[in-house]
Amino acid sequence: MKINEKEKLLLTVMAIVLVGVFYFMFLLPPVWEKAQDLKAAKIQMDKDILEAKEVIGQSDLVNEQYKELNARILSFCEKFFPKLEQERMILIIDQLLAESGLTGNEIVFNDAVNLGQEIYVPEKVADIKSLDDLPSQIVNVGYSGSFSSLLNFLGKVNNYSRKILVNKVNLINSSTKNNVSNLTGSVVLEFYAIPSFMKDTIAALTWEEDEDEIGVISDPFSGASLIDSVLGPSEIACDFVLTVKPITADLPTIVMGLDADISADSFVFADSPGVEDVELRLFMEDGKYLCSYKVGNESYPHNNSDKVEIPFATGNQRITMKIFSTPRTGEQDQSGANLSIYNETDLPLYVQIINDDELLPRVNIVEQTSNVIVE
Repeated sequence: MKINEKEKLLLTVMAIVLVGVFYFMFLLPPVWEKAQDLKAAKIQMDKDILEAKEVIGQSDLVNEQYKELNARILSFCEKFFPKLEQERMILIIDQLLAESGLTGNEIVFNDAVNLGQEIYVPEKVADIKSLDDLPSQIVNVGYSGSFSSLLNFLGKVNNYSRKILVNKVNLINSSTKNNVSNLTGSVVLEFYAIPSFMKDTIAALTWEEDEDEIGVISDPFSGASLIDSVLGPSEIACDFVLTVKPITADLPTIVMGLDADISADSFVFADSPGVEDVELRLFMEDGKYLCSYKVGNESYPHNNSDKVEIPFATGNQRITMKIFSTPRTGEQDQSGANLSIYNETDLPLYVQIINDDELLPRVNIVEQTSNVIVE
């Protein structure tokens, strides 16, 4: 049978329609389902990636907050004794008596309380609810000397870098010779200890106490120090403190603040594997000695309109700053501080850098005024 051109065209169209119907009915559905599955998998993968990024971001934030919280805790704890040692207490009391001109007749220790809390155990934190729950030691110090020497002794106790409370002052006898009063009595002192809340962080913001030398009070200003000769042996407080640590530490790489601020509200932080810019400015306004400083993106005072006076922890004739560094842990340890100091006051600023790396110092003073004395 002969097929004409019109019939050929109809057969061709019919064949195309049949192929299309077969494709859409049998071949397309599996491909479509696979495409939808891949699309759903991509959406889920994008969601998982987003959640992972959020978790990583939260982890970085939590780690930063963890380090800052550690710094705040330690800034409070370092004002107290990490543990109670009668040998050290005797040396401290003897030193304060000698410097004040008061004669010590006897030192009597009462029974210490709560010594079980000296070693930090997480389960025991709930047991510490007030000052009465802390390890404490009451010491009765018999004295003799002038009234001014007694006041001098009480002042030195009050200004000591670790917290010592004066519980009671007893006057047993009083006499006057050559218009100079001579007193005999006793002073009751209370020593409190706060356990280290982190492993190996006793005095982590400052220095490590020498556990092997009971006969020597640990002092970062040991040796022939210019600041030591200016401040005196027991004047270990300072106005400003700066710590510089590796990124692997449990504290921010840089912490700066007022040394006497146990609330740590004046502290500013930076936590970076590299070098951060640090700036300290001291200036005068309306006869007052003021300060401001910044670390990275943080600054103090937090409100630029606030005025913060220099504490003058060691007297009003000088300003002091301690910088506690840490030797580098390896070639990958690159954290550090580029410090600029601007002292626009009429008083000298004494700066001491302690425990810095000898080969590659973490602390570099890139700019300073002429009345800044660094050692």
